[in-house]
Amino acid sequence: MNDAPKDNIVRHSVLLLVTSNGANVMNVLFQALMGWSLPKTEFREMLSMMSLMLLIITPLDAVRTSVAHMSAVGMQAGRPWVARELAAQWSARFFAIAAVAVAAGFALSPWIAAYENVSSVWPVRIVSLVCGVMLFAPFLVGIFQGTQFFLWMSAATGIWTIIRLIAGYVIVRIFLPTATGALTAHLIGLAGGLAASAWGLRSLPRNSDGAAPQRHTLFGGYFSQSFLTLAAYGLLTYADLLLVSHFFPAADADRFAQAALIGRSVIFLPVPIAYAMFPKVVSVGASSRRTLATLLKALAMVAAIIGAAVFVCTFLTWIPIRLLFGIKAPTAEQLHLARTVLWAMSPLTLTYMLVNVEMAQHRFRALPFLWLFVAAYIGAVALIHDTLAHFILILATVSTASAICLTTLVIRAHTRD
Repeated sequence: MNDAPKDNIVRHSVLLLVTSNGANVMNVLFQALMGWSLPKTEFREMLSMMSLMLLIITPLDAVRTSVAHMSAVGMQAGRPWVARELAAQWSARFFAIAAVAVAAGFALSPWIAAYENVSSVWPVRIVSLVCGVMLFAPFLVGIFQGTQFFLWMSAATGIWTIIRLIAGYVIVRIFLPTATGALTAHLIGLAGGLAASAWGLRSLPRNSDGAAPQRHTLFGGYFSQSFLTLAAYGLLTYADLLLVSHFFPAADADRFAQAALIGRSVIFLPVPIAYAMFPKVVSVGASSRRTLATLLKALAMVAAIIGAAVFVCTFLTWIPIRLLFGIKAPTAEQLHLARTVLWAMSPLTLTYMLVNVEMAQHRFRALPFLWLFVAAYIGAVALIHDTLAHFILILATVSTASAICLTTLVIRAHTRD
């Protein structure tokens, strides 16, 4: 008799897709509110600072993968209280780390503002505070993900996006129609979501055998390799607007910012599937037919979602432009730019899924290849930045190459095992 638990990848993916896409609706409404309310330059500065924020936070998602991996292994070993032990041992330490991060951000804010052509240091300082708050998010998400408490995980996401939308309307429409105002609303929303996540920790399983709590080392070899892997992925995904803001004229950066927002709205859609898949394929370096079946189901859902979204946005490009920016009659140039940026970004979704497979199974063979792609990406842009078309071509080449490389590595690993 086979006692292996069902993977439930479809059911959990649907749960996360439904709840996260509700949050995505709130996100689109927030972005539309900013696109309609802020001047072009302020909107570009907001997106540029959000790109910086994501660039910083993405490698810290290694905290999530480490915590999720340890929690999932504990669940598989019949010790579900490992997650509660992690929360008790590490929560206080993150306050000290967050304080150092915020202080460093404030100190560096004049240099960062000048480098990114931002008119004030305050957007950078608000981002510093955001990063301090977001440092806790991957830790809490990892706990819920590893224990497969997906309802709490998705509820916190929905709560913060609703709070951010309300705060954004009040602050930007009434008091402060600037990038600083928009980022302040983002900070308020994140703080509310973090409070909801912390409340959810009460539902974690408690130690039932009376043994003394184990000590858990979070920042070990697995964390460092995950950190470097996610840092490389973050640069491939979020450095685009930062590079464009630095190397191109402000008018080009403003145009690219609108197209980039449409592209990111699409490539983020299947992220919940990666979250649902991670604890179901966790291992310490091996794979099986069961994990392969789970992976194939996840990839099939990703392909269907991304394929449908790219198809719609390719042939009805005016819809996201109208919704997000209030442009009733977009020019042919705006339509073409939005389509090409979307096509260039879309392979990064597959890269993200496969990066999560590698990390879940404690394999990091993709790490040197990802950093090779990062070096090629930044080096090519530094050398060739005459037009946005050149930049988009470089982005498309690197994103496609990364997806092909990781697909090859994962297929070879499963074929060998």
